[in-house]
Amino acid sequence: MPEPDFAALRNRLEAIADTPTAAATLEILARIGDAILATDDVAAADAVRDVLSFSRGFALLRVSDARPSTDPLVPARWAAQQAFAMLWTLPAETKDLAIPVFIEAADKVFADLKRTGSAVLGTIYYIRYGGQTDVKIGYATSLTARLRALGTGTPYGIELLASHPGTPADEVALHQRFAHLRISTDREWFSDGDDLMAHIKGLPQ
Repeated sequence: MPEPDFAALRNRLEAIADTPTAAATLEILARIGDAILATDDVAAADAVRDVLSFSRGFALLRVSDARPSTDPLVPARWAAQQAFAMLWTLPAETKDLAIPVFIEAADKVFADLKRTGSAVLGTIYYIRYGGQTDVKIGYATSLTARLRALGTGTPYGIELLASHPGTPADEVALHQRFAHLRISTDREWFSDGDDLMAHIKGLPQ
């Protein structure tokens, strides 16, 4: 069997990562993650976090299919199903904790999206970790929940530089505007170039 062409796969993912459909799809998965982290069951949340992160790749591949859906709910549901299947491979004790938490969170998020629509107005935010200079430009429907979720992954604390109303499409536009500052290892992190910092300073505080 030939070795998979990982370079081609990475190029394929990067080519479609900055699209409104992909951004909204990943936002849906992030909302599921936020809902899980908001629960009191820390062990279950920890077990699901890596699975959800892996599912982001599945979601992007689905968006980049030959006949992609313009509705982000389609790839997001597919990725959630893949995540659910992966949870069944966890050790029995961990699986029994994680699966009910995942089901409750996913059901709630998809029910909310069905009622309100998947491209709801949210918040564009600009953050950096304490002591760091790189800036993350992100989108969230609940900024408070997102900052809490991001804070669980760093011991340095988070500095919120600015925020304003926006949609996944607005996030994509900003990523493209500051693409020359992008850090190659992550599509949402950027160097603190003069133009980006001037943009942030010019936003209402």
